[in-house]
Amino acid sequence: MYLVHYNPTTHKVLGYLDPTVGVYAEDDGTAYFSVGKDIHAQYSNADAWTDGKIITNIAPPNKFAQLTADGWVVDEQAQQKALEAAKQLAKASIDDAVSAIYQKFNRFEAEYAVREQQALEFKAAKYEGEVPHQIQAVVDPTGMTPQQATDSILAAANKLNTALDKFGELRMKKLAVDTMTEIDDVEAHQANVLAQIQAVASSL
Repeated sequence: MYLVHYNPTTHKVLGYLDPTVGVYAEDDGTAYFSVGKDIHAQYSNADAWTDGKIITNIAPPNKFAQLTADGWVVDEQAQQKALEAAKQLAKASIDDAVSAIYQKFNRFEAEYAVREQQALEFKAAKYEGEVPHQIQAVVDPTGMTPQQATDSILAAANKLNTALDKFGELRMKKLAVDTMTEIDDVEAHQANVLAQIQAVASSL
């Protein structure tokens, strides 16, 4: 059975949907009619429904509502299943977003760690003595002084470490969906966290 969103005043059909999907209308004077499964063949002839039986003039509470003799009844099992699926999707998408960023830096992670450590040690020595290999590796192609190269390396390392720390914080925000009871809230939270992740990634 399909439900038709019908305006009995203008005798115009405004739309139709399967009741398990939900039909939404807040217009005064609208009603829902049962017209059977041949709705597609009849859709061009609105007058065919003027004598239809009015089932309800109340819009369903959400897309999980089904029309019964007692009115709209929410299929709580389907709603809960969809909510859990939305939560899992939100968590996975947040994890995947951060993982994709980590992979960009994991490729040379060992090199970054050695270079940062040598820069820290060289700075602690007040930029004196033999220039560490990884510092010299930056000096040669850039023309920087050893001190400039050291400071540049440490600034980049600090920026990356700060971002990685932030990514960890943002990734844990996925846990907030566990206590959410509405799919819209889950999806809004997911979008917000992903936007924050992208903002941090764009700064690198």
